[in-house]
Amino acid sequence: MTVNDVTGVGAKTAEKLEENGVTTIKELAVSSEDVLVKDIGLGEGTAKKILSNARKQLETHGTGFSKGDTVNEKEKELKKITTGSEKMDSILGGGVPTNYITEFHGENGSAKSQTAMSLAVNTQLPEEEGGLDKGVVFIDTEGSVMTSRIEEMAEAKGLDSEEVLSNMFIAQTIDSNDLQDKTKSAKKLCSQEDIGLIVIDSIASHYRAEFSGRNELGERQDEIGKVIKDLREILRAHEVAVVYTNQVYHDPGGGYGDNTIAWGGNIIGHNSTFRVYLQDRMSKGWNAKLVDSPGLPQEDVYFDVTDEGVTDVE
Repeated sequence: MTVNDVTGVGAKTAEKLEENGVTTIKELAVSSEDVLVKDIGLGEGTAKKILSNARKQLETHGTGFSKGDTVNEKEKELKKITTGSEKMDSILGGGVPTNYITEFHGENGSAKSQTAMSLAVNTQLPEEEGGLDKGVVFIDTEGSVMTSRIEEMAEAKGLDSEEVLSNMFIAQTIDSNDLQDKTKSAKKLCSQEDIGLIVIDSIASHYRAEFSGRNELGERQDEIGKVIKDLREILRAHEVAVVYTNQVYHDPGGGYGDNTIAWGGNIIGHNSTFRVYLQDRMSKGWNAKLVDSPGLPQEDVYFDVTDEGVTDVE
């Protein structure tokens, strides 16, 4: 059902919504009043009215609640994207899932971008091979995505590299404002194209460079929150996976052991459903440790990076 089917949405309002990538009742229902007013330009009264109507029309029982067994069935039906490593897939419960945010953080050289590019290629594999047979939105904030590397990975997996690249929508961002704009554009792309994965590599880059002082912490977290809010709206409206890489820092007062901490504080930590810590262990290969998830144990495995991208260590 389209936005035209929502009570109270006239032709002009529908046109405004569709221009901003809101075409279905579900996409409208998961939007916020703030987005409709500030980004789309609707009046507050109109925004409240059509949001309320869309949500009521979408609900089965008119309460906003679903039974636990229904939610459980939906969870079982979630599709997953292979990382390329069966061992890394295993600590994630079978791969990177749709409908959730997965974070990969680590130091420079820990294979964050290699993992992101591998997932971009693997998303385009058939479902029986661990993919979704769908396109990818790739937002590059660090200049780390290399189309030649994407081609190499695709060809090593027996895919048509030109077709793989044609199914990727790549944007390189200038600053944090540009990242926000590109994230909003990703919402539109998900309505217009058959997208299975959205990647941001990395979520930290611009904010870390632009907000350096403690007095700017609140503003920085607010700005990051806007991007994550848009990502959450995409997840609620579309069957996609969201992956972002993240930088780290070292806590000088952390005592003995590994004092590496994912950057971004609670705003990123609370919104990353799955958090994977990547490390380069030199001769042993790379290590991936699931450090946080709602229902999986902390566990680490070794993996390799080859022409195919992320693979298991032989």
